[in-house]
Amino acid sequence: MHEEKDQQEEAVLEIDLLELIGRFLKGLRKLWMLVVFLSALCAVVGLVYSSYLYRPMYRAEASFTVKTDNQQEGYSFYYDNRTAAQMAKTFPYLLDSDLLLDRVKADLGVTYLNGTPGAQVIENSNLFTLTVTSSDPLDAYNILLALMDNYPAVSEYVIGKTQLNMLSPPEIPTRPYNSASRTTTTLWGAAIGMVLGLGCVLLYVLLRDTVRHSSAIENRLNLPCLGSIPLITPKRRSKQKTINLSIHSSHVGTPFIESIRGTVIHLSQLTDKLQVLTVTSAIAGEGKSTVAKNLAMAYADKQKKVLLLDGSFQGHPNAAGFENYLRGQLPLEDVIEQQDNFYVLRCRAGLSSREQAKFAPQIRSAIQTLRQHMDVILIDAPSCQQMDRLGALLEASDASILVVRHDYVYIPRLMSCAEVLGSYDAKVLGCVLNGLGDTIGYGYGYGYGYGYGYGYGKYGHYGRYGKYGRYGHYGYGEKPTDEQ
Repeated sequence: MHEEKDQQEEAVLEIDLLELIGRFLKGLRKLWMLVVFLSALCAVVGLVYSSYLYRPMYRAEASFTVKTDNQQEGYSFYYDNRTAAQMAKTFPYLLDSDLLLDRVKADLGVTYLNGTPGAQVIENSNLFTLTVTSSDPLDAYNILLALMDNYPAVSEYVIGKTQLNMLSPPEIPTRPYNSASRTTTTLWGAAIGMVLGLGCVLLYVLLRDTVRHSSAIENRLNLPCLGSIPLITPKRRSKQKTINLSIHSSHVGTPFIESIRGTVIHLSQLTDKLQVLTVTSAIAGEGKSTVAKNLAMAYADKQKKVLLLDGSFQGHPNAAGFENYLRGQLPLEDVIEQQDNFYVLRCRAGLSSREQAKFAPQIRSAIQTLRQHMDVILIDAPSCQQMDRLGALLEASDASILVVRHDYVYIPRLMSCAEVLGSYDAKVLGCVLNGLGDTIGYGYGYGYGYGYGYGYGKYGHYGRYGKYGRYGHYGYGEKPTDEQ
């Protein structure tokens, strides 16, 4: 049992890690300009520093062995080592007390030391080193000489009488110890900027609270996930730059087709007595039009009479013109089009927000009339960003479906959208997770065909309804006879 549990935990960890890598790569594709900008900025800073702000510093140093006056046989080396360590430790305190610096300044005849003294000892030895760093090599050398002359006398007050035996005499430094190469500094700056940029990408990925699994819909939005639709991208070697995202297309693949059909099966179980369904999303660009169109096709494949209403009321040059019915110029049956295996109702010139509000009663009346002749009516509605247009359609609907694009909209915004939808009488059936990508590299290719009308053309070989006439034998108009 424990082994199986450990294996499951390792599998979950591996999946989470792969998902994090995929999200990071997606974030990098989105924020790569930031990484390049920070890298270039830090490279310029490094170049400016090495060219104009660089200040060469010089170090003068001298090494000594420390000898005490303790003459106990066998213990002199121990006392020498301890004394050297004490001298290094007490050196900073001597500088703070000005006992040493005042004497050094007096010897040099200055009121300010252009250098920083220091001292260090090699561990477990009596080797002691005095150093002075300064922007002027001669100042570093002179200050070091003054320290050598005055330090033993000053340290005698603290640790007793000592003797310094010089090992390496000081020399005037000829090269700065902090030499900077323009090329090296620039490359280091670019590398630091790149690391900062990648860190920003990682932070962006970790803080991005979006829907990446169906469990997030169920746990965070408290709504059922009606289906998960995979992301479809064109093949790299394919000359076709766009894909007709239709379950009747041979280019989308089986997973896409089966996901749509599975969603319809799930909906059929929930919508036995619900006839008018509004398909919407939190914001534009989540693929709701593509989902609505394919749901209509899948319903029609199940021998359902389906009508798809373009609830955005935008203009389509080849459409019959729903607005002509709303203005009382044509009967309803004359503005309904046949596309593929379902019906379409859309505008030719489009309607403004004011006109939509004006014709709201006629729109509801048309939907009510269509209920008598259609099994399913799908409304491709505007997103929740246009609630003034969406509200009237929700009032005429039995239920609503929220399309959620994978890793796109922040969950708090989706929660707000679901709350608004729930305030209408139309029941919120659940969410459709759209554009679910691969573990690594998902997200590439969003937008192929999303929101681009329906692509109905001039109705194909049906012409002006073609052989279907007035939709008689399809249940719209005259009832079919037994022979039909």
